[in-house]
Amino acid sequence: MSYISPVTSPITLRRARLDDARALADLLCPEIGCWLAEWPQSMDEAFARQRIGRELAEGADGSSLPMVIEVTDEGREPVVAGWFRLRLAPQDRDLALMTCWIGKEFQGRGAAKGAVAEALRLAMPELGASRVGAYAMQGNKRSIRVLEECGLGFVGERAVPVPAKGRIEVVFLFECMAEMVSEPTRNEPLRLPVAA
Repeated sequence: MSYISPVTSPITLRRARLDDARALADLLCPEIGCWLAEWPQSMDEAFARQRIGRELAEGADGSSLPMVIEVTDEGREPVVAGWFRLRLAPQDRDLALMTCWIGKEFQGRGAAKGAVAEALRLAMPELGASRVGAYAMQGNKRSIRVLEECGLGFVGERAVPVPAKGRIEVVFLFECMAEMVSEPTRNEPLRLPVAA
């Protein structure tokens, strides 16, 4: 499957840093947050910094990859467009689960599809997982479409905690096999194909 962006902006995944807090806080809004299990409807920079710090600490053991999605328009510096994390499932260490959200102004540029494609490539060498999966809220048609277009198949319904809303919700689980990559990519920049 090829990924061609209508706006021809390169999309990159890179490791998250604490100084990404301001950009992420500016991007998260209730229209996006309503579909997220672990992130609030909106947040300030202090909350974002705390959240990134926790994600980095949890990923220090190699069980997750907390990253940001960057978009680079021609002649400009890269800008943070959203959040992406790949983390081993607690009950199934052979499954790497994705979390992805993108700011409204960057949606429709292929960032989600590109990030999913990169997750399929990173799961095996970085986390040792042979499968990649994602949960999607039942009414989140855009996320479900992206997952299906990237080759993830519906596995079933799961009841999962939704800490941001303080309840358990039934969500859809999608999965596919991770790509086999011969060399670990831990020291390489996380470059994405231009995506549709």
